[in-house]
Amino acid sequence: MKSTMRKLYITIFFMMLSFVQPFQVNAYFLELNSQKGVIGEIVTYELSIDKSPNNISAFGLDLKYDPKILDFQSFERGDLVKNGFSLFDANKISNGCVRIGGVDLDKKFIPKNKTGTLIVLKFKVVGKGDCILKPEKLLDDLSSFDTKSGSFEINTNGQ
Repeated sequence: MKSTMRKLYITIFFMMLSFVQPFQVNAYFLELNSQKGVIGEIVTYELSIDKSPNNISAFGLDLKYDPKILDFQSFERGDLVKNGFSLFDANKISNGCVRIGGVDLDKKFIPKNKTGTLIVLKFKVVGKGDCILKPEKLLDDLSSFDTKSGSFEINTNGQ
């Protein structure tokens, strides 16, 4: 009888656990916006930080995209790194991959809980189709961040 009751309690306990929804208390994101465009047009993406969970004084990441649709052209520093990060760059390291990195040597790091733009990237639309732009291989002070990919969609009304 005790064994049956124990099994019943255990079964009820696990059934109750199945109704508990997991949740994330703090979501810290590295976010990329989405764009539409036509072939030949330059489209602009902002890679932003939403509520940094820590100070950021060094970071690195790769941004992957479809090179048959977009071609990396240039970048500008975002508001979060305009006054610091004496070592900051973004380069196309292969077709479909831009490597972005920075190191703050001036003690002008990105403070905890800060929100803003890290980098503005410009791409030329070179092909028809849709694609995802995905931040990957986050390093150093960005390594614990969740990411939100951006997307490109061909504007069929424009061509």
